Amino acid sequence: MQRNCGFTRSFFAVCVVCVALLAVMMAGTWAHAAEKQKQFVVEDGEWIRRKGSEKLETPVPNGAQETEIGWIYWLFVNPDVDESLKGETRGVHFYSDSTKKFSFLPLEKGREINGIHFSPDGKRLIIESPGEDITLTLYTFADLELHFEAKKVEMVPMWVDPARFIYSRYEPGTSRGVPDDYADEWISLVIYDVLSEKEAVLKAATKTSNFSLLYLNEKGDIVADESWVKSAEDWADPENKVKSREIVVPIPAAN
Repeated sequence: MQRNCGFTRSFFAVCVVCVALLAVMMAGTWAHAAEKQKQFVVEDGEWIRRKGSEKLETPVPNGAQETEIGWIYWLFVNPDVDESLKGETRGVHFYSDSTKKFSFLPLEKGREINGIHFSPDGKRLIIESPGEDITLTLYTFADLELHFEAKKVEMVPMWVDPARFIYSRYEPGTSRGVPDDYADEWISLVIYDVLSEKEAVLKAATKTSNFSLLYLNEKGDIVADESWVKSAEDWADPENKVKSREIVVPIPAAN
């Protein structure tokens, strides 16, 4: 019995030591994670970057947008172009003023950011990425899950309500026959509904017209730029034969 009691006490002591070591290791992991999180924080409405107690230059681009649930802040971290960010994970940091929580969306190598556009209710966001083909990607903010992607788009997208946004897109497989310094594809005006997950063309490009999004007017209608020519052959001489005019496009009722 004494040998069994001794074994039990020894085994218990070993277990206590193991638990203590595990606690120390986990505490170190949590501390490291907390320290990593503190490197990029929002203070007084501005992104702050820290290294210990030292404040460093904040990466760009970054920005903020006021929504129905309060201000939401974003910051793009790209260690590929900034030596001081070496070792950081490439992606976008977010902070919500209403929840007081930070979140992070990792992005693949080569992905850049022109801007981020939140829906009026703050539930969704569009990331606008530059490149040979400008790309729009739609995410839900709560889980940062990808829901839609559109490539070869023009100009900045605009939300018309919490569930729909508009943008101009280059139509695939089309050509105007214009000089190399000009956009060659046909351009149409499109609206996307996040609830039905469907696109609808508001103004379809024709042989003689392109339609580019400009802004929303005071009535809430779309103002677009129509680039037009008298005949399809005139696209070959854009400086002299391509004309431009603003048109108003009513936003269709939501389904």
